[in-house]
Amino acid sequence: VPSGAQLYDLLCVLLLLGAAGMLSLIKPGMIYYWMKDITSEFLKIQLIFTALEILDKILSNFGVDVLEALSSTCTLFTRRSIGLGPLASDLLVAFLLITAHGSVLMCQAMVFAVSMNSKANALLALMIATNFVELKGQVYKRTDTNKLWTLACQDIVERFELLLVLCFVVVEDISNGGCWMPTAGTLLVCGRIFFWEIIIDIAKHAVLGKFNDIRPGIYREYMRDLCGDSLDHHSH
Repeated sequence: VPSGAQLYDLLCVLLLLGAAGMLSLIKPGMIYYWMKDITSEFLKIQLIFTALEILDKILSNFGVDVLEALSSTCTLFTRRSIGLGPLASDLLVAFLLITAHGSVLMCQAMVFAVSMNSKANALLALMIATNFVELKGQVYKRTDTNKLWTLACQDIVERFELLLVLCFVVVEDISNGGCWMPTAGTLLVCGRIFFWEIIIDIAKHAVLGKFNDIRPGIYREYMRDLCGDSLDHHSH
């Protein structure tokens, strides 16, 4: 009889495969041309990107709670405390949420693709506007080590999601080009986007540390705690 952790890991694999199968039915080209039609102006691009970022954060927060609930349900199910109905309902909610979150990330990738192919420097304006709002909302707030730890974890998740989005842009470029390698221009732009996002994060944390008298060595403690938490949450 599998343990609750083993059942949860198995269901997570099934969720990943199921969501990937559903997302494979969506045609990125349709999303691209639809967004290209409605984003003829920069203001519309920024509004759509901001809305997608908000949806991304909402679905991420709900996703953590739903997956934690599914983990608890798996434990109760293996102990025969509940039946198959609650497990199936939690699994269905998790599947819908993961599929919706994947769709939002796909739309974000298409916004980047439209901006990259724009002749009006829409990508540059988009990156400046979104990062300016983030810096303005963070650097002038009083914070402590606990809040900084939360912010650092959020930045790690955001950079990982950005990497996924940019990888999707590269794969879509390969698909549209009909070859096995992406164009050098696409790789250069994606690398530039990721590089500047990291630089902005470094500047943000440097300013926060300066204004709040937080020593840089705290990040080594964060790294040690993160590695420890990863080992502690290893199922088997």
